[in-house]
Amino acid sequence: MHTQQPAIVHRDLKPDNIMLLDDQKSIKMIDFGTARDLGRTAKEKLAAKTRVYTEGYAPPEQIVGKPEPRSDLFALAGTLFHLATGKAPEGFYTAREIETQLGEPACPYPAEQRWFYELIKINLAEDVNERYFTAREIKADLEKRQVTREVHCPKCKAVNKVREPYCGKCAEALTDPTAPCHHCGKTNRMGSRCCIYCGNRLR
Repeated sequence: MHTQQPAIVHRDLKPDNIMLLDDQKSIKMIDFGTARDLGRTAKEKLAAKTRVYTEGYAPPEQIVGKPEPRSDLFALAGTLFHLATGKAPEGFYTAREIETQLGEPACPYPAEQRWFYELIKINLAEDVNERYFTAREIKADLEKRQVTREVHCPKCKAVNKVREPYCGKCAEALTDPTAPCHHCGKTNRMGSRCCIYCGNRLR
């Protein structure tokens, strides 16, 4: 959905909208009545969308009518938390709770599962730029049973913190392009907080 042009966001991912099939292994997402495309032009992408969400599963940007693909990743993390613990998430407050618990000497999560709760915590971040950028990244880490923290620059091979937009050594772009800056119209990289061309604050 997120790789469609324009991108489509579900906007209401939660356990109620995931159906377990008869084989007891396969799942399907349901209830696409809230799904919307984000628009093709910069103006359409920036326009406020109808405020549709389920409390506890929706991130701040969606609550104010500005959903984007990473909003679904927040809801996915909330869903994983609910399915793993039996407790409904409380938005980014759950991320703070997990962070506290992971730092405690008597951490309630088994050592071999802590990477999983760290992944959930990252994707329940209040700041969209602190979450994973794509569902593809989440899938890769789930399959590897780890949280990726560093990446190598494809140009100079320097080690960079994951999700940094540019290499700290050679300035090579490390992340996917963003939508054009609504002030100057130029494209930046995911993870950039300000436009590198005009300095405008990016969402």
